[in-house]
Amino acid sequence: FDMQDIARHVLGGYWKRIGADQQKPYVDQFVNYIASVYAKRFKDYAGQQLNVKRVRDQGANATVFTQVDGQDTRIDWDISTDSGAPLIVDIRVDGLSLADTHRQEFTSLPSQHNGDIKALMSILKSKSLVN
Repeated sequence: FDMQDIARHVLGGYWKRIGADQQKPYVDQFVNYIASVYAKRFKDYAGQQLNVKRVRDQGANATVFTQVDGQDTRIDWDISTDSGAPLIVDIRVDGLSLADTHRQEFTSLPSQHNGDIKALMSILKSKSLVN
């Protein structure tokens, strides 16, 4: 996963408004938060397989379309080589983008606090397993 790119995307325009001194701590806290949230969600899964249905290759980018074995759940993986290695930059589950969903959620807090991401950082920290 290209967590730096996903974290930047999720923060939207606020990424450019914060300095490098806030960007790294934000990315670190974002990674902890995402790991915590998805560890809880996926802990009950065992033995399921993802079947690759097709791949849309667009040179430096690709989308891998998969389906969970025995279910109607479709998971699409957007992959980019912009960083030099193939990394996942977004996942869509039944059409819902992980990055876009979190972006809507995360950009509302700084907008309520004059662009200050401290409130967002505090919430991410409180919901993470690693503080």
